[in-house]
Amino acid sequence: MQAFIQNRNIPKADIKDKEEHYLVISGTGNVKFISKRFLQGQHTFEEGRSIAVGLSPKNQIIFKQKIQESIDSQDIVYFEFSISQSGKPTKYDVKITPFFIGEVFVNASFVAQNNDQELLEKRFKDIYLHSHDGIIWIDPFDKKIIYSNPSFSKITGYDEKECLNSIFKKFLPLKKQQLVKSIFERLKKEKHLVFEVSIKTIDNIQVPVEITASIVSTDDDAPFIVCFIKDLTALIKAKEALKNNEQRYEAILDNSKIKLCQFDVDLNLTWVGSGIQRQLSSFLSETHIGKKISTIVSNDVGKDIVSFQKEVLDNKSTSHASFKIQYDQEWKAVEVFLSPILENKKVKGLNAVILNISNQNKIEEKLDHFVYRAAHDLRGPLTTIQGIIQLMKSSPKSSKELLPHLEHTIWTQDMHLQKILAYYYNQQTDIKIGKVNWEGIMSVIDDFLNHSGYNIKLSILNDMKNEDYFSDATRIDLLFKNICTTLLQLVTRDIEIKLLIEIKKEKSGVMVVFTDNISPRDYSASNNGFDKSMSINFINDDYTRGLFITSEIIEKLKGKYQVKFSKNKKQQLEIFLPSI
Repeated sequence: MQAFIQNRNIPKADIKDKEEHYLVISGTGNVKFISKRFLQGQHTFEEGRSIAVGLSPKNQIIFKQKIQESIDSQDIVYFEFSISQSGKPTKYDVKITPFFIGEVFVNASFVAQNNDQELLEKRFKDIYLHSHDGIIWIDPFDKKIIYSNPSFSKITGYDEKECLNSIFKKFLPLKKQQLVKSIFERLKKEKHLVFEVSIKTIDNIQVPVEITASIVSTDDDAPFIVCFIKDLTALIKAKEALKNNEQRYEAILDNSKIKLCQFDVDLNLTWVGSGIQRQLSSFLSETHIGKKISTIVSNDVGKDIVSFQKEVLDNKSTSHASFKIQYDQEWKAVEVFLSPILENKKVKGLNAVILNISNQNKIEEKLDHFVYRAAHDLRGPLTTIQGIIQLMKSSPKSSKELLPHLEHTIWTQDMHLQKILAYYYNQQTDIKIGKVNWEGIMSVIDDFLNHSGYNIKLSILNDMKNEDYFSDATRIDLLFKNICTTLLQLVTRDIEIKLLIEIKKEKSGVMVVFTDNISPRDYSASNNGFDKSMSINFINDDYTRGLFITSEIIEKLKGKYQVKFSKNKKQQLEIFLPSI
């Protein structure tokens, strides 16, 4: 027994736990002694005065009654007592002990109740009860639910009694049960997992949820699994609505992409909304008043829109549909929203909102083409590398001669990869505004070109050395690299390239001009994106050389561009970048 006592792990008591708070009070109710640091000085008792000083009438009566009860019974008396401290009541457990030294006294010791712990427990309980997310506890061995909160019942439709002691797979669709079983197996090792699954309700409806599962264990309790279950129904609907309406919201911000109009019951156009807008097209103008949409859009799609209008009139309900009208260069595809005009429950016509979604289709086509060309451009250098490796294997002596070709091909492959990474960075990363160091950017570009293996002479005229300019330096660096690599793709490595980059100060930004000697001098015979009108499609439409990425970066930097020709017909790409 002695050995057992000696080997026990006795925790070290906190000094504050040993500190006693007590009063010595006479039988007549006067305070004779107050212990050191009694209640940290937050009290109204004074030695030599009645205990009633500073107490409320109610507390005076309680304290005096308990003192008298202890003296009369000659026994210890316990009771709760509240004292106002720092503006709020604090509860104490008070122990009254009588003793006699010439006369009767009592010792009143005070021990503070752990109110903070009670408050924490109450708040913790309230979180579980009032949480918007479902919360359940699961036995890790038999997978039965041992606790569920009201929100879980709201999600599933089962009340708390039906949930308790039910195996969790009861709430899972049959196809998801094996998946969740494997997740619980992983939970044994990882202790915490977040996953999405469907919960089956009492009406056999599947509700999409996100489950955050954790294993909880303590020294004095068996382990259990805590699951926080978030209903994703509203979130999924919101994401779908946002995705479907993204182009519509964009159109509302630009009146050139939206038409508001009305049709009568015979489907003749009766009104077209007007406002401050760019007149880029004659589609649905004032001249079309009194005409059917099938006359305005003179193809089979016009007839389809009329059929759609008739369907809305017959059903007396709001609806929308998409059509490829191919009206002109500006209005190629539209989304039509129709709502019946009702007066005294009779249909008098149709309200129509017509959105121009042509640009969205164009961007999707460009992106598809870009992805295709990127795959093609990556395949070329890879095939060349494979061929060089085979030659090196078959003729080891010629390896030294083939090494420069291998290095050049690897650089080309890396160039294509950098373009794809540049596109991803531009699309996924927010604008980061800071002071642009033009000399630093040009130094990077110079080093980049020197390692390309091309015969290129770079000249730089920089008027911004001592000027402050703020924009996204990383995107400007990517912009310069994409333009340079596009030029390199026009020639082989044995042709001399002369490239002049001018950085000029403008009133609200900078003008960057690229002039080279290798772009076609006769633009009418070129095939690299120029058109005969000199309204150049150089950047927008030439996906094959990575210029799609360049145009996207310029747009992110809120810039503008144009392509000109010098007097000797050398191509000049001018890019204006505003200070952001």
